[in-house]
Amino acid sequence: MNTYLCELHVDPFTWFVFGNTAHPDHFGRAYPVLAEKGNYIVYQFNVRRFPLIAWAQGFGVRKSYQRDAATIGDDILPIIQMIEQGKRLAYVPKAGVYHHHLTGFKSFLKKYRARVLGNLYRRAFGMHHRTKYITPERKLRTYLWLIYGCTLIGPLVQALLWFLRSGKTFWLWHFPATVCLAYITVFEVFRFYLAKIFKPAKTQREP
Repeated sequence: MNTYLCELHVDPFTWFVFGNTAHPDHFGRAYPVLAEKGNYIVYQFNVRRFPLIAWAQGFGVRKSYQRDAATIGDDILPIIQMIEQGKRLAYVPKAGVYHHHLTGFKSFLKKYRARVLGNLYRRAFGMHHRTKYITPERKLRTYLWLIYGCTLIGPLVQALLWFLRSGKTFWLWHFPATVCLAYITVFEVFRFYLAKIFKPAKTQREP
């Protein structure tokens, strides 16, 4: 399970929405190369199709750089703002990061259910800070992902294609990971809006 997520680089939902812009090894398919020197590559990123790079993912900045206080609570927003400011970001392909990600499939379900709940109930959580940067295409893919995941066929075909092309069995995790995450999302979103509809009205106390 860990190998699958490391090779995908993100969770199934994020992979579906962001595609090549979520995986540094695939940035060359999404962005022009500005410079390639020694052990690093500089891509011509743009705000409209910003890359999914997070402040906490082995990211280093010059000591003089000051993070905007408004980006606290979102590790991706500071990267977007750097791109807006015309800063150049270098990717070092050989730089590795040790990351204690999961202990198994149950751990995967628990971790990503928590992310779904965070985005629903915590307005200061993650993606709410950067909604204005999300393109209509990415918004559309956000909704299409639920259809992709819940209808089972898409994830199954994708998992089998990756497995047949590579011969690596870890790609088969794509099917249960995508389907379970899609149904967890549907369930939690349904429960969230149902609670809003049937939330009891607050009664005003007598003075």
